[in-house]
Amino acid sequence: MRARADELGDDDAKVAIFRPDLSGETWTIDYPAESLPAHSFSERTRDCVFTGDTLALVGEAWGMHDEEKVKRDRLSILRFDIKSKTPAWTVAPAGVKTQSGAQAVAADDAGRLIIGGYTCDDACQPEGDLRIFDAGEISWSLSLGTFPTKQFAVQDVVWSPAGYAIVATGGLKGNETAFTVRAYAPDNAEPLWTFIRQDSQVLHVALALVLGAYGEVYAGARSQRLPGCRVHRRLTA
Repeated sequence: MRARADELGDDDAKVAIFRPDLSGETWTIDYPAESLPAHSFSERTRDCVFTGDTLALVGEAWGMHDEEKVKRDRLSILRFDIKSKTPAWTVAPAGVKTQSGAQAVAADDAGRLIIGGYTCDDACQPEGDLRIFDAGEISWSLSLGTFPTKQFAVQDVVWSPAGYAIVATGGLKGNETAFTVRAYAPDNAEPLWTFIRQDSQVLHVALALVLGAYGEVYAGARSQRLPGCRVHRRLTA
């Protein structure tokens, strides 16, 4: 979640915990950038997942990083310990491209974060990616290809007990209308399996994923003709 900060008008990350039969608890958390005043960044949370007693929230921190004079997005991870109520931030440094962000997160069996996100330059034509963060460091990353906009890039990520990540996206550049779901094993650049649905004059975007009791993959999607409609598909792997 995100909350509006009063001082400079930027967004702060917000954690809200609701337990059965108890009133909710909320915390607003600002990214503490060095040498800059409070609320200098907008922390935009896109997804979250629990790993033990820690809630990991992923998204972007938007602002002037590394004493730059231009505001840019950088992938951010906020780990919030529910017991001690303490936050810990990880913000990605600049790489080959000037911007990055996280759009979805899951946790594997070892508690590592599987993050689906993107990198791009200032005129953002995103290259989607999967990254594994282990103890705050990237231990593996994989390009998912170039997408026309962030709205076509990673929409959801889940971790299968079979030992691989499943990622839902729209179509890649040049194949924008395709419903696309792929499965990747860590340290393997080639997908274990791919499901693509493409129809003439219909836009498909895979939006959400969930696993069934027997490992079957359910993908929620938007399929838009005129007028638009919403469909759900069941995949098996």
